[in-house]
This record gives sequence, C-alpha cells and structure tokens, in this order.
Amino acid sequence: MRDWDYLTPLLLGDLASPDFDLLLKRVDRLPGLHPLPELCDACELSFSQYVRALDQGHCDMIGIPNFVMRGFRHRCVVTTRDSSLMALDELPGHRVALAGWPNSGHTWTRTALLHQGVQLEDITWLECSDGPSPLEVLQQGEADAAFLPFMPAGFFTPQAPLRPVQRNCLEQERHYLASVGYVPGIHILAVRQSLARRHPWLPQALSDLIDTARQLWRSKRQRYLDTSPWINEQWQLCGADLPPHWDASGVDQNFRMISDFAASLFRQGLTSRALHAHEIFPEHSRS
Repeated sequence: MRDWDYLTPLLLGDLASPDFDLLLKRVDRLPGLHPLPELCDACELSFSQYVRALDQGHCDMIGIPNFVMRGFRHRCVVTTRDSSLMALDELPGHRVALAGWPNSGHTWTRTALLHQGVQLEDITWLECSDGPSPLEVLQQGEADAAFLPFMPAGFFTPQAPLRPVQRNCLEQERHYLASVGYVPGIHILAVRQSLARRHPWLPQALSDLIDTARQLWRSKRQRYLDTSPWINEQWQLCGADLPPHWDASGVDQNFRMISDFAASLFRQGLTSRALHAHEIFPEHSRS
C-alpha cells in the first residue's frame, strides 16, 4: 500500500488482528492485478483496473469494497498561473494533457466534467503515457491544462507557477457532493483469489482492521489538531458538509458510488457494459 497516514496505528503496533499477521509494505507504484507471490498476498488496487479486468473476464484478485483512497477531482485539473481558464466548463476547445486515460482518478475527473455539462469530445486530449509528462507538456506550453493525480513540489507556495483550473474548488466540490452524495473512491483493497478461497473470512477481517486503524487515526487527529494550524476549522467543515459515514466500507454503503463509477467506465468507452455493484464485489454482497 501507499503510506497513508491512517495506517500509523498498524505500523506502531497499537492495533493488530488476533486472527492473522499483517506485514505492511510501502510502495510508490501499485503492484497491479498480478503481483508477484513474494511481494504480497493482498494489496491496494486501482478501482478502474479491477472493474476493467472483471469486464474482460480475467482477474486473479478478489476486490474488497474498502476504498483506501478517495477524493474529489475538481482540484486535480491544473493550469498555469497566468492562464485565462477559470472553470472546468471552460475546457472545451482547449488542450488537456494526462497520463493513463483509464486510471480511476482520471475517470472520476472526466465524470466531474460531464457533471458540469462538458462534452469530452470537445476537448483535445493529449495522452502522455510515453514521452514528456503532463506537467512538462503543460509547462512547455503544449497544453492548456493537465490532469495531475498529485500536486507537484511547490504547488502550495504563494508564487507557485501552477494553480487549479477551477478557481473555487471547494464550492464546486460541495455542490458535487450535494448532488451525488459521496466522495469518489479511487483505490480499493484486494486479496489473492487463492488465499481468499482458503480463508473466506480474511477479506472482511482485513477490511475491518483497516477501518479500525482509520477511525483511531482520525480520533487522534481531532484531539491533537497537529496536521495544520487551521485543522480545527477543516474538521468543522467536514462535519457540516460530509455525510456521517462518508468513508464507510461495504457495497450497500457505497452502492451509488460504485454504480456511478461502473456507468462512467462504460460511458467513457472503458468497459463493454456497466457492471452491477454486486457483480463487482460478489463476495461482499451476500445477505
């Protein structure tokens, strides 16, 4: 997994499962659908990659509806500081660079554009999987905006050369949340099929352990208020605007989000059909 801060209770030994031993390995790049046996038995996995593999009929992993990475994507479309672009719905007629068209985050970003009435075919897309990165293409003036999964170094300084296209990201994301009712899920947990078949209780036990770590870490952050001098206001904002269980795991708790993502993959030409939520996570859909 990536080194998400909520894993800290597990790394410090404050939390452990009585039923299995967990050894966390930090990765910068996700291992994908076919991780080497010596690397891991379970992993963080791209939600898009998993659903597309199911659609194609081959997947060695069993997905767990625990969305270890979530986030709104409006703020992930960036442009240069002096650009005339001020909103996502101004992107038609412009060049947008990205790397990895089918990636989960990019799929959600395009979904946000569609939600604002943008027609994807009205944008000139520059796929940068080979050659210069989207950031480099933007900085060289060959693109008007870029999809970035993570912000580059120096992005949050006063004189940063880049900024989000959407000037009022928070307001737009709040409107989006009010409309759809969820924070988009980007990465999931997954366990090897062979291991899950031998120990059918394990996927849920792993999910529960991660959830408990997340809850413990959040309670500590709300007590210490150490992440930012203004984190208290951020917690108040989250409490006022986010649903009470916005990051809950499970199919039922995330049914609309899972269904919307499957529909987006199909609409954007990434799957042959819109898979049903219970097809995507069948082991977690039994009553």
